[in-house]
Amino acid sequence: MGYTHCWKLDTVPVIPVEARVVLKEIIDAAYADGLIQYESDVRKEPVLTETEIRFNGIGDNGHETFHFDIHDDYRADDGTVFAFCKTAEKPYDEIVMQVLITLKYFLKDGLNISSDGS
Repeated sequence: MGYTHCWKLDTVPVIPVEARVVLKEIIDAAYADGLIQYESDVRKEPVLTETEIRFNGIGDNGHETFHFDIHDDYRADDGTVFAFCKTAEKPYDEIVMQVLITLKYFLKDGLNISSDGS
């Protein structure tokens, strides 16, 4: 068992622009602070588009990549997108939680989150 955040996403056309404004602030600050990048071993900027968010911690402070993709092909039995990210409570976990909380605020009932965290 690992420390995991899971989400189920109903069909949405895009991540709302208002959400992307807030998410950009969170992700840009975390990237500038050296907490996240594209992959733990790939020094590229994180991804934030109208359909996708992708980042990981850096080096040994990374674990599984956080990848939120509204077009993900993996579906739960009810047809919703189902995805998860195990962070092992490494420093980038806080950014994962901030991103999920922001998405929940803007997507409301269209996003269901469960977590080993609080």
